[in-house]
Amino acid sequence: MNTQIEIPIKKVTVAQVVKSRFSALKTKVKSVNFIGTEYFFLKDEMAPKGFKNRIGALKEIREINGNVFEYFLDGYKFTDNDVEHYKISSDNSIIILDTGMDKLGKIGLNYNYYSYFKKLGAQLKFKDRVSPIGLFKDNEFIGVVLPIRIKEEN
Repeated sequence: MNTQIEIPIKKVTVAQVVKSRFSALKTKVKSVNFIGTEYFFLKDEMAPKGFKNRIGALKEIREINGNVFEYFLDGYKFTDNDVEHYKISSDNSIIILDTGMDKLGKIGLNYNYYSYFKKLGAQLKFKDRVSPIGLFKDNEFIGVVLPIRIKEEN
């Protein structure tokens, strides 16, 4: 069993996470409201006031109806507790999480997003290296964040 490593969380503001050029996203998953952007979304009741205000101030707001996102609720096989190594890009913008498992490999993620959601107490769960990353709190699904495709080194 792996010993959990401690990954540093950088200090970020909601303005560094929700950029003014983003489009807002509003949707429901199993009748629960979620808000966010084209890169991530959170359960509305879990979102801090500043996050909600920033999303509400975005110029374009898209509402997505239907059961489009229900496949995000399950199928996660790995968690951020499985991470054995990490690397932060030289410009401090991307974190690469490495489980050391061939099945999962290395997962790239915007470091601001990682830090923001970890500060909210979220645990990250993974299906594979390219599927949206599930955000969970107390084993409850609270949102998703999209990974960054990274080039595997040989």
